[in-house]
Amino acid sequence: MPDSIVGNEFLPNVHIEAISYQEIEDRSVANIDIAIYDYKQRTWSLDSKFTGYLLINLAYFTGRNLINSIKQGNTLLSDAFPIDTSLYPRTQGVNTVNHFSSLTESDIILEGISYKKYKKTISMPLPTIYGNLSFFANTSIDLQTLKDNEALNLSYALQAYSSPVTGEDVLRDGNRVEKSNLFYDDDGNRWAGPVHLHPDRGYMEGSKHVMTTHSPLTLDSDVPNAKVRFLPSLSYRTDAVPVRNLEAPPSNPYLTYEQGYVQDSDGDVSCAFMADLYNLSLQESRVASIIQDNDPGTFQRIAQNLNIKNIEVNRHTLKRTNFLNSFNLPIAKVDMTNSTLIAKSFNNNKKVKEREMYRMPSREKLSVGSIRTIEEENILKDGIKIGTVKQLNLTLPKNIRPISFTDHEIKSIRGLEYGYSFKVQIEDDFLKYVKNLLSELTSYASRLQNFYNLLEAKNAYDGDKFKIDFLTSYYGQYGIEIDEATGTITSEIDKEKLKNIFIFKAFRALMEAEKLIGVQIRGGRLLESFNLFTTSMDAMNKAIRYYDKMIDRFTRVYSIGVGKSYGKTNARTARKDRPLIEKSIKLKKTYKKPILPKIGFNYISMTKHKGVKRVSLNDLTARADVEVKKYFKSPPTKASSLLANLNESDKKDFIDLATNKFKHFSPSKVFFGKKEVDTTSLNPESMEVNFFNNLKITRTLMEGTTEEEYSLRDIDEEQNLYIDSRDYLGDETKFNNAILRTLRRNPLRLIKIRKEFKLLDKSILKQKTKKISLDSFDLSSKNNIVKKAFSKAPKEVPIQIKALSMLRSESTNFDVKNLQFDPLANPQTDEVIKQNFMNIGKLEYLDGFETVSGIPLLNKPIFKEISLENLQQLQNKNVLCQIKNTNFDNLTIDDSQNFQIFDKTFTLESTEEDQIDIGEVQPMSQDNSDLVEIFSDTILPPVFYSSTIISQNPNNTSLIDPLKTSDQLVETTRTATVQTNIQTVQPAPRGGSY
Repeated sequence: MPDSIVGNEFLPNVHIEAISYQEIEDRSVANIDIAIYDYKQRTWSLDSKFTGYLLINLAYFTGRNLINSIKQGNTLLSDAFPIDTSLYPRTQGVNTVNHFSSLTESDIILEGISYKKYKKTISMPLPTIYGNLSFFANTSIDLQTLKDNEALNLSYALQAYSSPVTGEDVLRDGNRVEKSNLFYDDDGNRWAGPVHLHPDRGYMEGSKHVMTTHSPLTLDSDVPNAKVRFLPSLSYRTDAVPVRNLEAPPSNPYLTYEQGYVQDSDGDVSCAFMADLYNLSLQESRVASIIQDNDPGTFQRIAQNLNIKNIEVNRHTLKRTNFLNSFNLPIAKVDMTNSTLIAKSFNNNKKVKEREMYRMPSREKLSVGSIRTIEEENILKDGIKIGTVKQLNLTLPKNIRPISFTDHEIKSIRGLEYGYSFKVQIEDDFLKYVKNLLSELTSYASRLQNFYNLLEAKNAYDGDKFKIDFLTSYYGQYGIEIDEATGTITSEIDKEKLKNIFIFKAFRALMEAEKLIGVQIRGGRLLESFNLFTTSMDAMNKAIRYYDKMIDRFTRVYSIGVGKSYGKTNARTARKDRPLIEKSIKLKKTYKKPILPKIGFNYISMTKHKGVKRVSLNDLTARADVEVKKYFKSPPTKASSLLANLNESDKKDFIDLATNKFKHFSPSKVFFGKKEVDTTSLNPESMEVNFFNNLKITRTLMEGTTEEEYSLRDIDEEQNLYIDSRDYLGDETKFNNAILRTLRRNPLRLIKIRKEFKLLDKSILKQKTKKISLDSFDLSSKNNIVKKAFSKAPKEVPIQIKALSMLRSESTNFDVKNLQFDPLANPQTDEVIKQNFMNIGKLEYLDGFETVSGIPLLNKPIFKEISLENLQQLQNKNVLCQIKNTNFDNLTIDDSQNFQIFDKTFTLESTEEDQIDIGEVQPMSQDNSDLVEIFSDTILPPVFYSSTIISQNPNNTSLIDPLKTSDQLVETTRTATVQTNIQTVQPAPRGGSY
């Protein structure tokens, strides 16, 4: 491989090895280290005639267009001056020309090869207002002096002879350039010379494509820009540079999402809600709000690992008070001051433990776990269960905690409407986090100062560099071998061992602190101040001073100090730092006792349950299959005469029973007091007319009733119900209320009531509220009312309605051919058909919430239907589900206002694994791998890195032919042979010729 360090394009390559940049009041200064190389067995550098005409050119530019023109090879560096401001407005630049004789010589070993290095540090004043800043350098032959001194007549079309241009970007569009580029050849060797971009093969060696063999290159563009040191990081002004303003979190956010109340068949009431620890923290923790303002990522990392240490649930008896609002309009206000503790979970770790609360005969309340010993059971046998609280195992963002509670006492107390609230106590990990970080910073600052003092005591720095014997001793403990003669690294760097150096952890902690106080992060670059191969004692001292000032700023921003238990009150808020975040939240939804709590349906669940029902994904799949089999013994076909009036597309959608099988469900079980009827199949029990007529009569009675307070355990007996009922015949409301009070406790007594009032029974059963029959659903009938609805939304037709339309076919399970009447048109039998075919619940699951700046908006839940496609997404997930009534073009019935849906809220679970796994949040200083990478890269030779990639100008003469010598002068537009006493040097084994 050609030597890319020395160069092989007839002039030596120049390398920009370091740039230090510093703003000083109204000006800026940059110090640039440039270097060129020769072999240890010197070649071109031996020829004094050659080196006498060798120039090193360095320039900077601030205009984006001119910078890009040079990078793209459209402008020669020598042609950039004077700058044409009409072509490149607002562009500034300075060019410096340095003779080879002004460079300092030294020996160095790179990649195991010994070189002579010629180096110079050039200081350049810079303007202060600019968005782009780039430096460019190359070597060239001083042709004019050559011609004058040697009396040569060189007829070049272009009077330029220079090496490939190298460059470094410092600023791009106002941003610091933090990344560099590194090229590798096919053998894995680093390439330090010019490159060109081949249209088919990508980047390759050399300034242009030639016929001789040259290697393709692999680009790594994610290398830290170790060459540029921004000395503003070392100016240590007391004012820190603020970062850009971050998008503010949503104002007045909802702290909870409430799914609403669900009553089970025993009268217990449950509620599932979700608490957002993001917004709760922002409202209640001063430290949390500061962290969110400056570093949303760290805020979210802490918030999602918060631990709800204690939680209490209270029930409130509602008292409505009328008063006038600001517009002098009367409104009702709910008074929730009267509270009763019904559940409590305390001393939680990671999640809210399930706890049950009992009221003991002594009126004392005990909160115990759901798994108990025999001794605990004996203690509780005389107690009354009041309530239960637990955390639901749902797949949600970790900051959203799903909680459910069950009120077991609600059924036994009088009253009509109740409210609930909960109080949480959360350990303020935000305060703990910044206190721990401050403790780390203070410790590291002391260790950095001690390290500096040690270097002074050992006299390790000779005024220019650290002594080789000290470098060998210090870095040797981390497995880094150093050449005792040259002071360069001769071994591979064990990065795992480097991680043990406390310096990396110190500057990782500093970077974390800089983020949390909202200043520009400089810690990563400051780390270079402790790279003993390149730094100085003065740079280290300035870095320590900056470190101390950032600690002071951190302490003031968060109003904390090492050893303090509490912070000071922030001037902008009355909140104080507390070890616990405490918040009481009243649920917005209230619970109103249903008129008939013991009559209702399950749509998914096949059994009674307590609290929020848990349903496995396998059970839901089985339930969906049962639902299809309830109606169809075989799939319908497009050939059915009943579908003749549909077009081909609608027929295809109609016979599709799979797409919506997880979307629509009829009741799986109907509860009427203690009587339960399984309705997952069409059989004599599920089609019993008298049973379903009980529902019809009850619904009718409820139409003329008023709400009243009650308890299911009221002991008042309606002793005169049947004797005195004639007194109520003239008042329908009073009569209905009397019956409903009986049904409330024992719905099955309706059977006796119906026998006592046969005329009333017949009158109700003969009522027909809507003229509808099986013909209404028969697509082959002229009187059908569903064809238009089917055509409007063919993919949305529930399979239950499809079954009604196909009852006269052979594919359905309900045979109506042998019936002498229409069961849907007959008011004494229509309730059976309605409850089995037209009472349809739609299943939805909670897929998350809308967000702003990563903060969830709990008032904007996202519910989705379960389709065959997203069913796969629910594998290994647990979600909250709800049952809502389906209104398909007014062809379905809605009994949700009359009767209970006992499983209208349930969790759909496919895994038993804990879905919210939280733990203590450690400061980012625990991971310093990226800083080790930066440190390692700064140790490696800078000749291999560049923050920009340059295409060379084809008019550069040295890219075309070497400078030839002969006894004859030949006129040409490309090159010239000249008569001169300059001696050519034979090529070195690994280099080019000069």
